[in-house]
Amino acid sequence: MTPAEFDSARDDDGHGTHTSTTAAGNAGVQATIAGGDLGIVSGIAPRAYVIAYKACGAEGCFGSDTAAAVEQAILDGVDVINYSISGGGDPYNDATSIAFLNAYFNGVLVSASAGNSGPGADTVAHREPWTITVGASTQDRTFAGKLSLSDEGGATLELDGVSLTGDYTGQVVLASDYGDGLCLTPFPAGTFNGEIVVCERGLIARVEKGYNVLQGGAGGMVLYNPVLQSLAPDIHFLPAIHIQNDAGAALLDFLANATGAVTGTIDGGIKMASQGNVMAAFSSRGGAGQTLGVSKPDVTAPGVEILAGHTPMPSSIAGGAPGNLFQVIQGTSMSSPHVAGSALLLKDLHPDWTPGQIKSALMTTAYVDGLVKEDGVTPVDNFDAGSGHIDLNRAGNPGLTISDSALNLYLAEDHLWDANLPSLYVPNMPGKITVERTVHSELRANSWWRTRVEAPADLSVSVRPVIGVRAGGDRTFSITVDASLVPMGETRFATLYLERGP
Repeated sequence: MTPAEFDSARDDDGHGTHTSTTAAGNAGVQATIAGGDLGIVSGIAPRAYVIAYKACGAEGCFGSDTAAAVEQAILDGVDVINYSISGGGDPYNDATSIAFLNAYFNGVLVSASAGNSGPGADTVAHREPWTITVGASTQDRTFAGKLSLSDEGGATLELDGVSLTGDYTGQVVLASDYGDGLCLTPFPAGTFNGEIVVCERGLIARVEKGYNVLQGGAGGMVLYNPVLQSLAPDIHFLPAIHIQNDAGAALLDFLANATGAVTGTIDGGIKMASQGNVMAAFSSRGGAGQTLGVSKPDVTAPGVEILAGHTPMPSSIAGGAPGNLFQVIQGTSMSSPHVAGSALLLKDLHPDWTPGQIKSALMTTAYVDGLVKEDGVTPVDNFDAGSGHIDLNRAGNPGLTISDSALNLYLAEDHLWDANLPSLYVPNMPGKITVERTVHSELRANSWWRTRVEAPADLSVSVRPVIGVRAGGDRTFSITVDASLVPMGETRFATLYLERGP
């Protein structure tokens, strides 16, 4: 721990406040940042009880502490644990992951963040089959900003970005002209005189860059992505706008060819619609290197530009300007509590459901239609988003659930494709394989389910055409996968639909 942080569960970072209020914050709360009205917010499960545990410090987490916090949460009788922390890459040999297994055994679902190391393959965290691992995707709202530029010769340029801070006009200069294009350290006082300073993103927190130029006398900041990355409207110490890599290239070109000085105006905090259901570039992905026989992430949920609570007393510069009770941040840390709150609602609706049943309901009712990769166009695959984006309108009534016991999941370490999970992943396909799944009816009447498979031409998935399940009963069926025509080293994806008949 550092001297500036609290030694209790009181939040001095903002991360815990944001995640807990996302999962269970009150409904109908007016959110403001730096005096600006950002609208009404609500947690996913308003008024649910929240217990916060001090398991980590500013310098990181010890596995013994996080495991102890999980054990205490079990003793305290919680229904769901949100774990917006990375880890779980080797779950059968990790103390915290085994603590999550104990939570699962005791009826507690753990929602865990997939990690922020995407979009490369095999970067996903929390590969435990007994957790629900959550990727991050966009929602359809953004806090936009606009940068307007003009030079002394009359040339103009307008660029779009994101911003929460107020408007500002000043001369635009490059931080690189002052020896630090990445704005990594505080500039000496008097370096600037109210200019808008252009910084390249990277290496340190975005908010720290704004703080560093402010120390040198800047009046505003433009932060540009050097490559395609997500945009984030942070709580900066001065008026600032964050722009994409193509806008950054246009800005640098304009400055390089300008006639005389360039004047810029930042307009920020404009709430407007944006493209939702886009996987965040940072969201960690699964891949063919997952060896345990379960593929992650399991689902995706909103994790970009999430408006929720903040501590008014951040202990570091990266926490942003003090005094704010709300913040807008991004990460799979933000998507995980959306699922945790959703699990709370399902537990309230179905008190007898096990963690596996809750996980199954969220996975089997998720959607992929309209869900795209970070380029905003290409449809996702299962390594991006698992079963898809959670859908609470459907998750409360899935009809069937697929779940397994903690013991079986533990014993199936080397062949999890045989575990009764609501997904199937075989890392080393022998050509043809047959597995079984057992569904449990959540209905009060007997039901018939038609099966339908979507698969590429060189992959065959065979399931009996109709499955009958008695009310409240179980039914086991076989799934045969024939990948003998798939070239070595390639991966294929398929989807099995169970659609209730009359």
